[in-house]
Amino acid sequence: MVRSPVRFGETPEPTRSWLFSASMRPAVGVHVLRHSAAARVIGAGGSAKTLQAVLGHRSAAFSLTVYGHLFDADLDALADRLDKKQVQ
Repeated sequence: MVRSPVRFGETPEPTRSWLFSASMRPAVGVHVLRHSAAARVIGAGGSAKTLQAVLGHRSAAFSLTVYGHLFDADLDALADRLDKKQVQ
């Protein structure tokens, strides 16, 4: 099931009040939470299209523009797998 992204302005007031009272104001805001969600999706093996759907972006290209640097760790793992395939 794909849900629409949460926007802070659309967040119910009790939730906003809880976020601020939980001292999440300066260190953890909505954008930090979105970035964390993106990192978790990528870390779990999610594709650019999956990331697009989770974050509600119009295109996977935009998702890659914003969060593409998080895929860099995958390049090392991919290179290792390709090297192992050549040896076999």
